[in-house]
Formats: sequence, C-alpha cells, structure tokens
Amino acid sequence: MENQDSIFQATAIDTMSTEHLGSTSKWTRFIGVMYTIFGILTLSTAILIIANVDEIAKILMQYNGISDSAMEFIQGAGKWLFLLIFLLISIVFFVNAFYLIKFGNSFHDFRLRQEESNLTKSFDYMGKYLMITTILSVVSTLSAIGMIIFSILK
Repeated sequence: MENQDSIFQATAIDTMSTEHLGSTSKWTRFIGVMYTIFGILTLSTAILIIANVDEIAKILMQYNGISDSAMEFIQGAGKWLFLLIFLLISIVFFVNAFYLIKFGNSFHDFRLRQEESNLTKSFDYMGKYLMITTILSVVSTLSAIGMIIFSILK
C-alpha cells in the first residue's frame, strides 16, 4: 500500500461509516440477487412465449380479431422482435446485478481485510452501476417522450 496516495491518509473512515457501508453492501447484494432472479424470469418468459407464439396468436385472433397481415407479422418478424426486446431487458437486469453484487462483495472484503484496493474496487463497481443506470434512464425517458410525441402527431 502506497503511503502518500492512500485513501486512509486523506479520509478518516471511522467505525460508524464502515458499518453504514457494510449495511449498504448487504442491500446491494440483495438487490443484485433480485435483479438476477428478474433477469432469469424475463428470459424464461420470453422463451416460453416464443415457443408458444402460434397458439397465443390464434387465441388473440379469436378474441380480438387480428388481421391476417398482423398474424403473419406476429408469427414471423414479430416474435423475433419480441425476443430481442426481452433479451435486452434480461441483459440490463444481469449487468445491473453484476455490478451491485461485485460492489457488495468488494466492500465486504474491505471490511474483513481493511485493504484499500478492495475499497477502491467497490466504489469503481458502484460508479459503473450508476453510469449504466443513468444512461438507461436517459434512454428510457427519451423513448417515452418520443412515443408521446408520436401518439400526439399520429
């Protein structure tokens, strides 16, 4: 550990701060596990729907009277577009889960060993998680605004 560039020399991390960050790391690991479960459920749902798209389309046609062109789209490119969207959603869940779990584990290692490298790793993982979350929030907001404008102009 380098003495001149040490975080410990520049910042005093007292026991209370360590305890608060320890509880944060437990919650981030829990949320990361929940993201993993949601990613698996989303992926499983997509696979089950793709496997049964013909029966689902027939039922929708009976109840809603879907046109033949819409039925062809659902059974052709529509199911692959649906799969792509669900794959992207699953990837988002898995990437978020990865960074949250890595943050929790790195900080837990820091609490056990008091090694500065684990502390910097944990904040690096949290920074990447926040960056990805911010990018996804901006993309989601712009998509929602775009859909609203499209609906208004339609």
